[in-house]
Amino acid sequence: MKIVPTTPALLLAAATAVPAAAAPVTLGDFTRLGADTDATVSFSGNTGGTVAYNANGEPRVDVGIVSSLTEAATFTQVGDKITFSGTYDSITTSASSNNAFYNGFLFNSVAAPRNGSGEVLKVNLGYGSDSAGDARFTRIGNNSAFAGGSAFAGEVIFEDDQKFATGNAVDFVYTLELTGIGAGTSASFDYQFTAEFAATATSGAASITAAVNGVGTDTVTAVYAATNNGSFFNPNDTWTLGNAAVDFTPVPEPASALLLAAGGLVMLRRRSA
Repeated sequence: MKIVPTTPALLLAAATAVPAAAAPVTLGDFTRLGADTDATVSFSGNTGGTVAYNANGEPRVDVGIVSSLTEAATFTQVGDKITFSGTYDSITTSASSNNAFYNGFLFNSVAAPRNGSGEVLKVNLGYGSDSAGDARFTRIGNNSAFAGGSAFAGEVIFEDDQKFATGNAVDFVYTLELTGIGAGTSASFDYQFTAEFAATATSGAASITAAVNGVGTDTVTAVYAATNNGSFFNPNDTWTLGNAAVDFTPVPEPASALLLAAGGLVMLRRRSA
């Protein structure tokens, strides 16, 4: 009989090898988001919805759809991550350097990304021939557009006039991973935000990664897609979000990981007997 020793070092090695399992997060039904009242918005339960812009859209006012997570995703350990995936299709849009399409994660309250309260993490899928394909990260703080000047917003901007274009279907995956937890009485959280896109009839996939540091919360409460109406989109423009899904992947707690590792070693010893 071959004996497999069980040592603290071996347990630790096995524990660190325990993979984290992604768990689906149930989305609530999508509802209307934003202050614009003219656009026509329809919903497909908790999988998405459609926004169609009308002639009387209010300039520079948000409109879109939002889904609150049925159970908020709270980050507790470095390595925890959440993903939001789906497809944008049925796109009809009038190309304009001013078009901007925001989508991503909401922290804390569910509110209009530019006109309400709450912390926002977003990707901007927009136009702009001067910076097509450009990816950059902007941290906005003490800006009156966000919660009366007190909220934090992380923004990743992706501008590519071939992606969000009429007739395209754009598959996306957004991943938010906790990379650090600040010390002190007022906790802050550092994240890595990755956005991956693939679109038909274009040059292919694109990926953007940005550090999002100093966020004042550890809990994602909702996902959303929105844009500014009026001057940003023209009448009869439309887009649909479908196949929306969210997964949360927590890093196993150290004690749980050790228990799992110990169980695995017991099985290994039995197989070696």
